[in-house]
Formats: sequence, structure tokens, C-alpha cells
Amino acid sequence: MIFLIFFVAIFAIHVLRGLQLMLTARIGKVQSSFNDCMSAAGVAALPLAGSYLLLYLFVLLTMGTNGKNFAENPILTIYLLVAIFAFSIVIGESLIYLGLNRLGRFEKSPVLMHALLTTAWVLVALIVYNIAFQMMPNPLASSL
Repeated sequence: MIFLIFFVAIFAIHVLRGLQLMLTARIGKVQSSFNDCMSAAGVAALPLAGSYLLLYLFVLLTMGTNGKNFAENPILTIYLLVAIFAFSIVIGESLIYLGLNRLGRFEKSPVLMHALLTTAWVLVALIVYNIAFQMMPNPLASSL
């Protein structure tokens, strides 16, 4: 059930990202299809997939036989997590901006529109994730 809830939430967030790019293009008077905008948004997810693979590789290589390395030194893991995700988000946003510029010739630079609508998308994504977390079943309530 939890997998299904988060699958729907992540799907909704990616569709909203495509709609955000399409709205950015329409405000900039560039006609673009939903498929083109979703392709640009999908390319931005590739660095995140690579970062997950790097983190899993790091976990597998540094885990001891008892599996307690991260419990003993979680600060290294948190710093690595923040560094890898920050790098992948910057690369992903750069790819989205390049994809947005390839959709067509904008009359003005789409930087401001893209930044404002990306901020709105992040706020909506936080709301969707909050709703998904609220829908999750409570494991403590089921054990009573």
C-alpha cells in the first residue's frame, strides 16, 4: 500500500513538472506539446537516478560485516548525501533549462518565469508529499 501511495505521488509530481514547463513555454509565447515538455522533465531525473546508484554503491562498499558503520558515523553519510543530491539537482535543473530553451525561441529570457514556476512546483510537490505521508498507514495503530 505504501509503495502504491508513493508511486502515485511521484507520478503526479512528474506530471506537474511537465505542466510547469509547458506553462513556462506558453507564457514565453512558445508553442510546445506536453510530450516535449515531459521529455525535458524526464531528462532532469537522470542525474538523480545516477546519484541513487552512487549512494547505494557507497553503502555497499563501506558497510562492515556487522552493518554498523553508518550508525557509528552518520555525519559522513549526511554530508555525502547532501553533496551528491545538491550536485545532481543543479545538473538536473541545468538540463531542464537547456531543454526549455530547445522547445523554441522565447521573446525574452525564460529565467524569471522558470524560477518562479519552479518555486511554485516545489511548493506543490511538498503539499503532494505531505498528503502522501498523511495517507500512509500507521504501523503502531495496526499492532494494537
